[in-house]
Amino acid sequence: MWHGVELQQSDVTDLYTPHNTAHHFWDFRGCTTGGTVTDSIAGDLVATPMNGPVCGADGLRLDGNNEYADIDDWEWGGTTSIEVYVKYDSFNEYSRVFDFGNGENNDNVVLCNTETTSTIRWAVFQESTNKAIETSNFDSASWTHVVATVSGTTMKVYKNGVLAGTKTDAYEPNVLTRTQHWLGRGAWSNDGYTDGTIAYVKMWHGVELQQSDVTTLYVAREKCVASTSPSDDGSDGNFYCINGGTVDGVSGSCTCTSCNTGFGGSSCQDPLSCVASTSPSDTGSDGNFYCINGGTVSGVSESCTCTSCNTGFGGSSCQDPLSCVASTSASDNGSDGNFYCINGGTVSGVSGSCTCTSCNMGFGGSSCELPACVASTSASDNGSDGNFYCINGGTVGGVSGSCTCTSCNTGFGGSSCQNPLSCVASTSASDTGSDGNLYCINGGTVSGVSGSCTCTCADGYGGSGCEAPEPDMIDGEGDASTLALSFTSVIVVLAAVIGNLW
Repeated sequence: MWHGVELQQSDVTDLYTPHNTAHHFWDFRGCTTGGTVTDSIAGDLVATPMNGPVCGADGLRLDGNNEYADIDDWEWGGTTSIEVYVKYDSFNEYSRVFDFGNGENNDNVVLCNTETTSTIRWAVFQESTNKAIETSNFDSASWTHVVATVSGTTMKVYKNGVLAGTKTDAYEPNVLTRTQHWLGRGAWSNDGYTDGTIAYVKMWHGVELQQSDVTTLYVAREKCVASTSPSDDGSDGNFYCINGGTVDGVSGSCTCTSCNTGFGGSSCQDPLSCVASTSPSDTGSDGNFYCINGGTVSGVSESCTCTSCNTGFGGSSCQDPLSCVASTSASDNGSDGNFYCINGGTVSGVSGSCTCTSCNMGFGGSSCELPACVASTSASDNGSDGNFYCINGGTVGGVSGSCTCTSCNTGFGGSSCQNPLSCVASTSASDTGSDGNLYCINGGTVSGVSGSCTCTCADGYGGSGCEAPEPDMIDGEGDASTLALSFTSVIVVLAAVIGNLW
């Protein structure tokens, strides 16, 4: 209850916010060298590194010569709590963790070591006068967790979660805008720079942290870091997290998430059951294991197996078709390596591509299941039972249901060599026409078909092949007189010729 007071939005916000929730937080762990670090709670106050301090996984590393960080100006004062996590490598003259003020002896709020010792000094100035506690010490070359509070007339210092010193005649810092918020540097010209590392700084306005709050903060001081040791439970920030897991949180509340595919559990330690994959590149390292052709996947990530392959397949992923084996079952098509192959056939190939060849004589077909065709002189034999009409010297081929008759004797054709071909004239006296070639000369005309050829002669020739010239026919007396006259004329001419020669 407030009398004569109108609370403003900022007051209400502060009241609504749980008292152990910080108002400002500058976390330098994992920062980028040369880059700024923004207050992750208020979101508008920036810490700028000066003169080249280096960032590391553990925080902002200061060289003790001239490196520090400068935070933006803002107005604050009154009851205040500040938490720091710092590691001093050596102790320079009053070297600061922080010095927030407006110059030397001007409303400074300071946490530093005393002179060149490791003693912790917590001081609050109102203008140029101050109240301070000097107590306990900063650990050398190791991390020290410090919480400093001031409320009313009471100042306190906690080291590593334990109350280290109290002052009861103190006073709060004035509420005003301070223009120097330095980390690692003091406002006095003779102050040394800090040689060490600042992990983070948190600040509360209007809040005096209590022992229970400080204990909680101390437990959570470390960012969690992945560890491969199952005994690391995160109480000190080291948390067992393997198989690609991502560690998050702070000491005492670490988590391990985003495990590699195939793993689970609070630390990604549990391999998951293997799952069948059709990709040859899946080795089971993530639980996906190449297993095909009916194989059964078992095991867990990184130790998957593929067994119980379909018949006809083997290999670590059931990927290898096995050699085909002869079967007497007509339903065996070779898909599993068993292939119907009888009557002496030889099986070859692998599952899915079996063949049956080299059948016993008299058999054929893809499985040597069909009897070979046999020549028949019956025109009704169509080969369905293996008997196939094939005459005139034809050669039977094929198997039942697909018989052929080829290589017919010359002069014959047709599907069964049953058709005599048209006769053709020949000059060979031995050609009788039985094969369609018929001796027929001197302009004779051939007709008919093989086996019944004829040769019709031109005038003046005769014989079965028109091979014999015929004498002129003599018709009556006139013809005899003509012949006699012709003969006499020949004699006269011959005599004249002989006479001239002599």
